[in-house]
Amino acid sequence: TRDIQMVISGLDNQIEREICSGNDKWFLMKILPYIKLDKTIDGAIITFVDISHLKNLNTLLSGVLNSSLN
Repeated sequence: TRDIQMVISGLDNQIEREICSGNDKWFLMKILPYIKLDKTIDGAIITFVDISHLKNLNTLLSGVLNSSLN
């Protein structure tokens, strides 16, 4: 809720965070302000994108690179 309040108050333009759901599912969370036609902020838009496959590939790639250096 603190992140949402920061976006709504205008302190942050947008916030992005990688979140683990606890069952090895990773999501990219984005919080953006909802801006009305009169340019006032009237809430927040929160989106979640599943990035589990990217995180798994990144872990695999890091393992390959670390083992090839040895």
